[in-house]
Amino acid sequence: MLNPDQDGNPGGTVTSAAPLVSGHKLVITSDLPLSQPVVFTNAGGFYPEVLNDCLDRLTIQTQQIAEQSGRNLKVSVVSDADVSVEPLPLGILRWNGDASHIDTVPLSDIQGQLFYASSYADVFTGTGAATEFTLTANPQVRSNMDVAVAGVVKYPGTDYDLVAGKIVFTVAPANGAKILVRYQQTAILTAGVLSVAGLTGTIAANDLKTNLGLGNVENKSSATIRGELTSGNVLDALGSTPVPYDRDKRVNVSLVAGVATFDLAAGNLFVVDWSANITDVQLANIPAGTDGTSWTVILVANGGTTFVPGAEFKPMNATNPTLSTTAGDRNTLTMYTMDAGATVDWFFHGFHRT
Repeated sequence: MLNPDQDGNPGGTVTSAAPLVSGHKLVITSDLPLSQPVVFTNAGGFYPEVLNDCLDRLTIQTQQIAEQSGRNLKVSVVSDADVSVEPLPLGILRWNGDASHIDTVPLSDIQGQLFYASSYADVFTGTGAATEFTLTANPQVRSNMDVAVAGVVKYPGTDYDLVAGKIVFTVAPANGAKILVRYQQTAILTAGVLSVAGLTGTIAANDLKTNLGLGNVENKSSATIRGELTSGNVLDALGSTPVPYDRDKRVNVSLVAGVATFDLAAGNLFVVDWSANITDVQLANIPAGTDGTSWTVILVANGGTTFVPGAEFKPMNATNPTLSTTAGDRNTLTMYTMDAGATVDWFFHGFHRT
């Protein structure tokens, strides 16, 4: 209700029909129509108050527009960017490649560029004083986290926040309380590191989809995409040779003049028909560098009695183990190298009998 004498006592009061809900805000603003109803006629008289009212009306209208425009998206006064957009149902606003225009793109296009790379479950223990705990990876957004303290679910924004890769609690968890933080870390399918199903490598170009030769994947079924993926275009897209398998790939090995050859490009589980004495073991396509490379060997007894892999193969405790030569027994060996095969450490785990 406005005060009767706006000149002497401007303003008034607003009475709410019900109390405001906790946390809500009440905003009072003007809603004066953007019109000019006053008409001045030639040679006609008017009071100065009429002109003052017109100027006051213009000022209120200007203030209304300024308040609304102050909440709009803005660019620098020297920017040439075009901020006009085309409406698109369920579309997402996104700057284009050179930040000269705002595009409206389908949600599926964004989903095609983002994927969850890794899942994490970080566990901490409260001290009764600490409120900040550093996460293994950065969840990027608070809504990407599930948090529980001593088995009690905590609420984002109220009980905790995400700040620069750390979870920050409003109240320090109790001393000894277990804190479980589960989240996923997103990765962008652009220049950087890709890890999918055990394939690890560096992407050489900005558009992985183009490098893979998949084109527009949004409107294709998963079966179609799988059919278009080949070992060649995956290697081209990654820009380097990836780790070939995320599980043991079996390779059957036959002896040639007593020599067993393990081709690390073909797999990492070698089942050997131990039909003769093994006098040497050769390695093929072993990765270069000092990263560890390991593989498993199953010697299936079938007439052979000795296993002499070569001088570079070092058995555990510098002692050659006694393998089972009973027909059909499966001797399990683990081998690894950290210098591209110059030295190979190996262990005999035992044998299995059918």
